Amino acid sequence: MPLINEVLSQAGLDDKEASVYTTLLNSGGLTVLQIAEKSGQKRTNLYNILENLKHQNLVKETKKGATTKYFPQSPKEIEKLLERRSQMVHHAKLNYEILINSLQSQFTLIENKPLITYFEGLKGLQRLYDDINDTGEDILLFRSSFDDDRKDVDDIISTQIVEQVKRGIHARVVGPLEDVEEAKALYTKYDKPRLVEERYIKNFPFKLPAQILIYGNKTAISTIRKDIIITIIDHKDVTDTYRVLFNFIWEYCAPEHKELIKDWVQE
Repeated sequence: MPLINEVLSQAGLDDKEASVYTTLLNSGGLTVLQIAEKSGQKRTNLYNILENLKHQNLVKETKKGATTKYFPQSPKEIEKLLERRSQMVHHAKLNYEILINSLQSQFTLIENKPLITYFEGLKGLQRLYDDINDTGEDILLFRSSFDDDRKDVDDIISTQIVEQVKRGIHARVVGPLEDVEEAKALYTKYDKPRLVEERYIKNFPFKLPAQILIYGNKTAISTIRKDIIITIIDHKDVTDTYRVLFNFIWEYCAPEHKELIKDWVQE
Protein backbone atom coordinates (compact mmCIF):
# COMPACT_ATOMS: atom_id res chain seq x y z
CA MET A 1 0.00 0.00 0.00
CA PRO A 2 1.43 3.43 -0.96
CA LEU A 3 2.25 5.61 2.02
CA ILE A 4 -0.35 8.23 1.07
CA ASN A 5 -3.06 5.57 1.00
CA GLU A 6 -2.00 4.35 4.46
CA VAL A 7 -2.21 7.89 5.83
CA LEU A 8 -5.64 8.42 4.23
CA SER A 9 -6.82 5.12 5.70
CA GLN A 10 -5.74 6.26 9.17
CA ALA A 11 -7.64 9.51 8.53
CA GLY A 12 -10.82 7.50 7.95
CA LEU A 13 -11.01 7.18 4.16
CA ASP A 14 -11.82 3.87 2.53
CA ASP A 15 -9.92 2.57 -0.50
CA LYS A 16 -12.26 4.11 -3.07
CA GLU A 17 -12.23 7.53 -1.41
CA ALA A 18 -8.45 7.43 -1.16
CA SER A 19 -8.18 6.47 -4.84
CA VAL A 20 -10.36 9.39 -5.95
CA TYR A 21 -8.57 11.92 -3.75
CA THR A 22 -5.09 10.85 -4.93
CA THR A 23 -6.33 10.94 -8.53
CA LEU A 24 -7.39 14.57 -8.07
CA LEU A 25 -4.10 15.40 -6.34
CA ASN A 26 -2.22 14.03 -9.35
CA SER A 27 -4.42 15.52 -12.05
CA GLY A 28 -6.10 18.68 -10.74
CA GLY A 29 -9.66 19.54 -11.74
CA LEU A 30 -11.54 16.70 -13.41
CA THR A 31 -15.08 15.89 -14.46
CA VAL A 32 -16.80 12.79 -13.11
CA LEU A 33 -16.14 10.99 -16.39
CA GLN A 34 -12.43 11.86 -16.25
CA ILE A 35 -12.18 10.77 -12.62
CA ALA A 36 -13.79 7.44 -13.52
CA GLU A 37 -11.29 6.89 -16.32
CA LYS A 38 -8.23 7.78 -14.23
CA SER A 39 -9.23 6.19 -10.89
CA GLY A 40 -10.85 3.03 -12.22
CA GLN A 41 -13.97 3.67 -10.14
CA LYS A 42 -17.45 3.17 -11.57
CA ARG A 43 -19.09 6.40 -12.57
CA THR A 44 -22.32 5.47 -10.75
CA ASN A 45 -20.42 5.22 -7.45
CA LEU A 46 -18.43 8.41 -7.86
CA TYR A 47 -21.17 10.83 -6.89
CA ASN A 48 -21.47 9.32 -3.39
CA ILE A 49 -17.68 9.12 -3.04
CA LEU A 50 -17.26 12.75 -4.04
CA GLU A 51 -20.01 13.85 -1.64
CA ASN A 52 -18.21 12.07 1.21
CA LEU A 53 -14.92 13.73 0.27
CA LYS A 54 -16.62 17.13 0.12
CA HIS A 55 -18.09 16.50 3.56
CA GLN A 56 -14.58 15.86 4.86
CA ASN A 57 -13.36 19.04 3.13
CA LEU A 58 -10.96 17.15 0.88
CA VAL A 59 -12.72 17.98 -2.39
CA LYS A 60 -14.45 21.04 -3.80
CA GLU A 61 -16.48 21.40 -6.96
CA THR A 62 -16.82 24.23 -9.46
CA LYS A 63 -19.41 24.69 -12.17
CA LYS A 64 -18.83 26.44 -15.44
CA GLY A 65 -21.85 26.33 -17.67
CA ALA A 66 -22.99 22.74 -17.93
CA THR A 67 -19.62 21.39 -16.82
CA THR A 68 -18.85 20.42 -13.21
CA LYS A 69 -15.29 19.81 -12.15
CA TYR A 70 -13.84 18.54 -8.90
CA PHE A 71 -10.61 19.76 -7.32
CA PRO A 72 -8.59 18.47 -4.36
CA GLN A 73 -8.42 20.56 -1.22
CA SER A 74 -5.08 21.11 0.47
CA PRO A 75 -3.48 17.96 1.94
CA LYS A 76 -3.29 19.89 5.20
CA GLU A 77 -6.95 18.98 5.59
CA ILE A 78 -5.76 15.42 6.15
CA GLU A 79 -4.03 16.57 9.34
CA LYS A 80 -7.33 17.94 10.61
CA LEU A 81 -9.01 14.61 9.93
CA LEU A 82 -6.25 12.78 11.78
CA GLU A 83 -6.57 15.14 14.72
CA ARG A 84 -10.33 14.66 14.78
CA ARG A 85 -9.89 10.88 14.74
CA SER A 86 -7.36 11.13 17.56
CA GLN A 87 -9.81 13.14 19.65
CA MET A 88 -12.57 10.62 18.98
CA VAL A 89 -10.30 7.76 20.10
CA HIS A 90 -9.37 9.72 23.22
CA HIS A 91 -13.04 10.28 24.10
CA ALA A 92 -13.81 6.64 23.36
CA LYS A 93 -11.09 5.57 25.81
CA LEU A 94 -12.54 7.86 28.48
CA ASN A 95 -16.00 6.40 27.92
CA TYR A 96 -14.51 2.91 27.98
CA GLU A 97 -12.94 3.56 31.39
CA ILE A 98 -16.33 4.69 32.67
CA LEU A 99 -18.12 1.64 31.26
CA ILE A 100 -15.56 -1.15 31.73
CA ASN A 101 -16.70 -2.27 35.19
CA SER A 102 -20.32 -2.46 34.07
CA LEU A 103 -19.39 -4.19 30.82
CA GLN A 104 -17.17 -6.71 32.62
CA SER A 105 -19.93 -7.49 35.12
CA GLN A 106 -22.39 -8.04 32.29
CA PHE A 107 -19.92 -10.28 30.45
CA THR A 108 -19.22 -12.32 33.58
CA LEU A 109 -22.94 -12.79 34.15
CA ILE A 110 -23.50 -13.99 30.60
CA GLU A 111 -20.37 -16.15 30.61
CA ASN A 112 -21.43 -17.97 33.78
CA LYS A 113 -25.18 -17.90 33.27
CA PRO A 114 -26.70 -21.38 33.12
CA LEU A 115 -28.44 -22.41 29.93
CA ILE A 116 -31.94 -23.45 30.98
CA THR A 117 -34.24 -25.41 28.66
CA TYR A 118 -37.84 -26.43 29.22
CA PHE A 119 -39.68 -29.38 27.69
CA GLU A 120 -43.26 -30.56 28.19
CA GLY A 121 -45.24 -33.74 27.69
CA LEU A 122 -44.17 -37.17 26.50
CA LYS A 123 -42.32 -35.61 23.56
CA GLY A 124 -40.40 -33.47 26.02
CA LEU A 125 -39.47 -36.54 28.05
CA GLN A 126 -38.25 -38.23 24.88
CA ARG A 127 -36.14 -35.17 24.03
CA LEU A 128 -34.52 -35.42 27.44
CA TYR A 129 -33.68 -39.06 26.86
CA ASP A 130 -32.36 -38.29 23.37
CA ASP A 131 -30.06 -35.70 24.92
CA ILE A 132 -28.81 -38.24 27.47
CA ASN A 133 -28.08 -40.68 24.67
CA ASP A 134 -26.30 -38.02 22.61
CA THR A 135 -24.19 -37.01 25.61
CA GLY A 136 -23.28 -40.66 26.17
CA GLU A 137 -22.15 -40.23 29.78
CA ASP A 138 -23.16 -42.22 32.85
CA ILE A 139 -26.12 -40.87 34.78
CA LEU A 140 -27.14 -40.36 38.40
CA LEU A 141 -30.82 -40.49 39.29
CA PHE A 142 -32.82 -39.40 42.30
CA ARG A 143 -36.08 -41.27 41.86
CA SER A 144 -39.39 -39.63 42.61
CA SER A 145 -42.14 -41.37 44.52
CA PHE A 146 -44.40 -40.77 41.51
CA ASP A 147 -42.21 -42.35 38.83
CA ASP A 148 -44.25 -45.53 38.48
CA ASP A 149 -47.75 -44.08 38.37
CA ARG A 150 -48.03 -43.68 34.59
CA LYS A 151 -47.89 -46.49 32.03
CA ASP A 152 -47.14 -44.15 29.11
CA VAL A 153 -44.13 -42.88 30.99
CA ASP A 154 -43.06 -46.41 31.92
CA ASP A 155 -43.11 -47.39 28.23
CA ILE A 156 -40.77 -44.55 27.28
CA ILE A 157 -38.48 -45.35 30.22
CA SER A 158 -38.30 -49.02 29.21
CA THR A 159 -37.26 -48.07 25.69
CA GLN A 160 -34.73 -45.62 27.07
CA ILE A 161 -33.11 -48.29 29.27
CA VAL A 162 -32.51 -50.40 26.15
CA GLU A 163 -30.96 -47.42 24.36
CA GLN A 164 -28.71 -46.71 27.34
CA VAL A 165 -27.47 -50.30 27.39
CA LYS A 166 -26.68 -50.12 23.67
CA ARG A 167 -24.53 -47.06 24.33
CA GLY A 168 -22.89 -48.48 27.46
CA ILE A 169 -24.40 -45.80 29.70
CA HIS A 170 -24.38 -46.87 33.35
CA ALA A 171 -26.83 -45.51 35.90
CA ARG A 172 -26.69 -45.18 39.66
CA VAL A 173 -30.11 -44.76 41.25
CA VAL A 174 -31.24 -43.66 44.70
CA GLY A 175 -34.84 -43.77 45.79
CA PRO A 176 -37.45 -44.96 48.24
CA LEU A 177 -38.18 -48.66 48.72
CA GLU A 178 -41.97 -48.98 48.40
CA ASP A 179 -42.41 -52.57 47.15
CA VAL A 180 -39.81 -55.01 48.49
CA GLU A 181 -40.71 -57.87 46.15
CA GLU A 182 -40.59 -55.64 43.08
CA ALA A 183 -37.29 -54.15 44.21
CA LYS A 184 -35.87 -57.63 44.80
CA ALA A 185 -36.90 -58.76 41.32
CA LEU A 186 -35.30 -55.71 39.73
CA TYR A 187 -32.12 -56.08 41.74
CA THR A 188 -31.64 -59.82 41.25
CA LYS A 189 -32.72 -60.19 37.60
CA TYR A 190 -32.64 -56.91 35.72
CA ASP A 191 -30.34 -54.27 37.20
CA LYS A 192 -27.06 -55.86 36.19
CA PRO A 193 -27.90 -56.39 32.48
CA ARG A 194 -29.46 -52.91 32.41
CA LEU A 195 -26.18 -51.42 33.71
CA VAL A 196 -28.06 -50.09 36.72
CA GLU A 197 -26.88 -49.98 40.31
CA GLU A 198 -29.52 -49.07 42.88
CA ARG A 199 -29.49 -48.28 46.54
CA TYR A 200 -32.70 -48.71 48.49
CA ILE A 201 -33.82 -47.21 51.74
CA LYS A 202 -37.19 -47.83 53.39
CA ASN A 203 -37.50 -44.62 55.32
CA PHE A 204 -36.24 -42.37 52.57
CA PRO A 205 -35.87 -38.90 54.14
CA PHE A 206 -36.22 -37.11 50.80
CA LYS A 207 -39.72 -37.54 49.40
CA LEU A 208 -39.15 -35.94 46.04
CA PRO A 209 -42.12 -34.67 43.99
CA ALA A 210 -39.85 -34.65 40.93
CA GLN A 211 -37.02 -36.84 39.77
CA ILE A 212 -33.53 -35.44 39.33
CA LEU A 213 -31.27 -36.73 36.57
CA ILE A 214 -27.59 -35.79 36.48
CA TYR A 215 -25.50 -36.35 33.34
CA GLY A 216 -22.52 -34.60 31.81
CA ASN A 217 -22.75 -30.95 32.81
CA LYS A 218 -26.54 -31.05 32.92
CA THR A 219 -29.15 -31.49 35.62
CA ALA A 220 -32.68 -32.40 34.55
CA ILE A 221 -35.58 -31.99 36.98
CA SER A 222 -38.72 -33.75 35.77
CA THR A 223 -42.21 -33.61 37.24
CA ILE A 224 -44.22 -36.54 35.91
CA ARG A 225 -46.91 -36.94 38.58
CA LYS A 226 -49.49 -35.04 36.52
CA ASP A 227 -48.21 -32.73 33.80
CA ILE A 228 -44.80 -33.65 32.46
CA ILE A 229 -42.54 -30.63 32.80
CA ILE A 230 -38.80 -30.98 32.34
CA THR A 231 -36.24 -28.34 33.24
CA ILE A 232 -32.67 -28.91 32.06
CA ILE A 233 -29.95 -26.78 33.62
CA ASP A 234 -26.75 -26.81 31.58
CA HIS A 235 -24.09 -25.52 33.96
CA LYS A 236 -21.06 -27.36 35.33
CA ASP A 237 -21.06 -25.81 38.82
CA VAL A 238 -24.79 -26.41 39.31
CA THR A 239 -24.49 -30.01 38.13
CA ASP A 240 -21.39 -30.68 40.22
CA THR A 241 -23.34 -29.45 43.26
CA TYR A 242 -26.12 -31.97 42.59
CA ARG A 243 -23.47 -34.64 41.97
CA VAL A 244 -21.92 -33.97 45.40
CA LEU A 245 -25.36 -34.23 47.02
CA PHE A 246 -26.05 -37.49 45.18
CA ASN A 247 -22.79 -39.05 46.31
CA PHE A 248 -23.47 -38.00 49.90
CA ILE A 249 -26.93 -39.62 49.86
CA TRP A 250 -25.50 -42.66 48.04
CA GLU A 251 -23.14 -43.25 50.97
CA TYR A 252 -25.85 -42.36 53.49
CA CYS A 253 -28.03 -45.16 52.07
CA ALA A 254 -25.26 -47.76 52.04
CA PRO A 255 -25.70 -49.35 55.50
CA GLU A 256 -29.48 -49.89 55.24
CA HIS A 257 -29.20 -50.93 51.59
CA LYS A 258 -26.66 -53.63 52.44
CA GLU A 259 -28.88 -54.92 55.21
CA LEU A 260 -31.89 -55.05 52.88
CA ILE A 261 -30.16 -56.98 50.09
CA LYS A 262 -27.96 -59.27 52.19
CA ASP A 263 -30.03 -62.33 51.20
CA TRP A 264 -30.65 -61.24 47.59
CA VAL A 265 -28.55 -62.95 44.95
CA GLN A 266 -28.11 -61.37 41.55
CA GLU A 267 -28.47 -63.72 38.60
